[in-house]
Amino acid sequence: MDYETGVICCLALAAGRLAYSLLTRFDTYHSNLGQMGLRQSWVTGAIKKGGSALWEIPLYLLIVAATAALSWGGLVLEVVYVVHAYWKDAGVPAEVRTIRWRLRNTKMDQETARACFLRTAEILIGRRALEVALDEAERDAA
Repeated sequence: MDYETGVICCLALAAGRLAYSLLTRFDTYHSNLGQMGLRQSWVTGAIKKGGSALWEIPLYLLIVAATAALSWGGLVLEVVYVVHAYWKDAGVPAEVRTIRWRLRNTKMDQETARACFLRTAEILIGRRALEVALDEAERDAA
């Protein structure tokens, strides 16, 4: 269990995550996001409005290099990140899981996809928070 083995294991896990991200950029979910001018961040995984992701890839690689330099500590961080990503939605309501399944597996037009995303936001953050966010978006657009 030497330093180099930890670095190699950390890089292998990060390469797997990066390959998965690259392969899923062309799936139905991202197509539905693109219908609304949205995209998923490479670094945080958050949904963002438009823009270019080109600056995010070097940032992601820099983060991977930094965690790989930590060797086994970096590997633990990578594993914690993967487990967190898997379990963070374990407690969401069944309706949200159904909507997410539809977004990932059904090609939708812009209005249908928007309605699904808005319904998910209503359930997860509450109707009032959603109304405030929509009001701010409308003011920004004007």
